[in-house]
Amino acid sequence: MKSQIINILLNFDRFINGLLLGDKDETISSRFARNVKKTWVAKLGCKVIAFILRDPEHCKKSLEFLDSEVESNDHPVVLFIIVILIILAAYYFFKYIV
Repeated sequence: MKSQIINILLNFDRFINGLLLGDKDETISSRFARNVKKTWVAKLGCKVIAFILRDPEHCKKSLEFLDSEVESNDHPVVLFIIVILIILAAYYFFKYIV
């Protein structure tokens, strides 16, 4: 049961990343991890995700599960929008659901 829930969340993450102009086979965490050396926005995204999930190595771990080598050409503005969306989603999740 637990692995089914993780698979559902992982596929939802990939779906959202695809909607946000990313690779459909990549998670948002691995997208940030690939771009962390190129822009401060990706580093901020990794820190936000690490804070929400309480796992400081989450972005690095997410690269291990990436099947293909994806080119990292994400614009910092797109990454910043994703960071804002993650913060808003976490805020509303913890405010209304938890």
